[in-house]
Amino acid sequence: MTRSKILERIYNKIITQADIITFELDKDNRIVYVNSVYEKYLGDMEWQDMEMSNPDVLKKLVHKEDLEECLTLFINLELNECRSVICRIKDVTGHYKWYRITLCNFYDEEFGEFTRKIGMMQDVNNELTAFRQIKDYEEYDSITGLYNENKFEFEARALILSNPDVNFCTITFDINKFKIINEVYGTKLGNTVLKYVASVIKKVIPSMAICSRLYADNFAVFMPFFTDEDIVSIVWEIHEKIAQNPYNLTLHTSYGIFRADSPAKLEMQIDTMKDRALIAKSTIKKDVINYYVFFSDEVGNEIVMEQDIEKNMHTALKEKQFEVYLQPKVELSTEKLMGAEALIRWRHPEKGLIGPDNFVPIFEKNGFIIQLDKYVCEEVCKLINKWVKMGIKPVPISVNISRLHIYNDTIVSYLLELVEKYEVLPEYLRFEITETLFVGNMEALVDILQQLRGLGFKVEMDDFGSGYSSLNMLRNVPVDVIKIDKEFFDEKMSDNKGKIVVSHTIAMAKELDLEVLAEGVETEEHAQFLKDSNCDMAQGYLFSKPMTLYEFENRFLANNL
Repeated sequence: MTRSKILERIYNKIITQADIITFELDKDNRIVYVNSVYEKYLGDMEWQDMEMSNPDVLKKLVHKEDLEECLTLFINLELNECRSVICRIKDVTGHYKWYRITLCNFYDEEFGEFTRKIGMMQDVNNELTAFRQIKDYEEYDSITGLYNENKFEFEARALILSNPDVNFCTITFDINKFKIINEVYGTKLGNTVLKYVASVIKKVIPSMAICSRLYADNFAVFMPFFTDEDIVSIVWEIHEKIAQNPYNLTLHTSYGIFRADSPAKLEMQIDTMKDRALIAKSTIKKDVINYYVFFSDEVGNEIVMEQDIEKNMHTALKEKQFEVYLQPKVELSTEKLMGAEALIRWRHPEKGLIGPDNFVPIFEKNGFIIQLDKYVCEEVCKLINKWVKMGIKPVPISVNISRLHIYNDTIVSYLLELVEKYEVLPEYLRFEITETLFVGNMEALVDILQQLRGLGFKVEMDDFGSGYSSLNMLRNVPVDVIKIDKEFFDEKMSDNKGKIVVSHTIAMAKELDLEVLAEGVETEEHAQFLKDSNCDMAQGYLFSKPMTLYEFENRFLANNL
C-alpha cells in the first residue's frame, strides 16, 4: 500500500470518528463521493450525481428559509475559497436540525484548471439550540416574550438608522397599583396579566414598531408617528383593551410619551428618550381621565424641582424648615374640638411655603419619608409636653405613618422611647395608616398595630372607601377609628341608594365599636348628612383649614387652661 493510500485511510478514519459528513463535488456541483457518516444522519437517500446547485434538488433537504443562503454557497464560491453556512437540514427522522456546511473550492494554479470541491457537514443542532436559548435569555423577557430593555434600545436605534426621515416616539406605561394584584391574587395571576398586556401591545402597535417589558409592570413602545393624534390613538386603544381584560380586574394604565420629532432628538440615546417618557409618566396623578402625558419643558422642570427637593431635604430637616400644621377634628353633634391631624409644610428660605403634595411623594420614593415621620412624631410629642407644662389640657394629635415606616422593625420601640422621653400619655398620640396598607403584608401589619394598641396608642384607618377597602375588612383590622374619604360620601350622596350605603357603612362601623370620622367636609349639606347618619367626627374646610401651631393654640386651646 502506498504512503498516500495509508494517509487517506488515516484521514478518513479521523473524519468518521469526528462524526463529520465529508463529500466531494465535480465542477458541475454534482456529488461524486460521500463518506459513511452520511447514512447515519441522512439515511439511504440516493446521492450519486446529486446536483447541489439545483434549487429543486436542494430544497428537498434544506429548510425553505435557509435555501437561498445555502445555494449561494454552492454557486458563488470563488476559486481557492473556503466558506461556511449554518442551515437547517432534514435528517433521517424527517425533522429539521441545524448543520454547519463548509465548502472549499480547490484550483490547480499550475495547470490553470479546476481541481475539486471538498465539503464537510457537521451537526451543530445542540450547540446552536443552547446558544439561541442563551441569546433569547439575553434579549427577551422570560414572562411576556417581548424584547428586554437592552434589545429594545438596540432595535430602536436600528429603526432610526434605517428610517432617517421618520419621526419616532417612545411610549412607556405601567399598571396602576399592580403590586396589589400580586399581593391579593398571587403572582401567577399577575404574570398572566403581564402576558395579556404584552398580547394587547403586539396587536395594537403598527408594523414598524417594537415593544418591550422594561421591568415589573413597566412596558415601552417605540414607533413612528406623523401627528400627536396618531400616538394618542394607539395609547387609547392599548388603555381600553387592558381595561376590558378577561380577568374581571380593574386595570388602569398610565402613559408617558416622548416625541423624537427633530434631528437633534433623533440623535439622543434611546435610554434618554425612554427616561424622558418615564419622567412624563411619573407626573400623572393616577386618575382615570388624565392617563397620559407628553414630555415637555414644563415636565422637565418638574423633575428639576424634584432633584432640587432631594438635594435640599437633609438641610431642611436639620434646619427645621419643615413645620407642623394642625387641622382640627370636631364632634359633629356639638362641633366641639376632639383632636387634630398633624400635617407637614416646608417653609423654604427662597421658595416660600411648599405644600406636602410637592415633596411627600418624592420622599416616599427615596425613603426619606421615614426621617420625616420621625420628625413629625417628635415635634408633636414636644407640643403635647409643652401644653401639659403650661397647664393646657391636650387634645389627641394624629400623625400619618408611611408604608415604609410602619413596616420598619424598630417603629414600636422608637415610639415607646419617644413618649417616655417627652412624658406623653399614649392616648394623646394617634397614628393614621392609609387603607391601602391593609392589602399588603396583613399579618405583619396586624402584629405591629396590635403592639401599638397594646401600649395605649390609638390607630386610625385613613382614606376609607377611596381604594380597596371593604366592609369585611372592618372586622379584621385592629383599628379604633375609620376616616371616611370625602370622595366616598360625596359620590354616594347623589342618590338615595348612595346615601343608604354611606349610612349603613357608618352604622356597621359603630356596631363594631369603631369611631367614624369624615374628612374633607366642605359644605353644610355634607355636615348635615353625616350628622344624620350618626357619624362621630369630621374635619375639613367647613370647620377649619390646616393652621400653624400658634393659630391653633390661640383659636382652640386658649380656653383649656
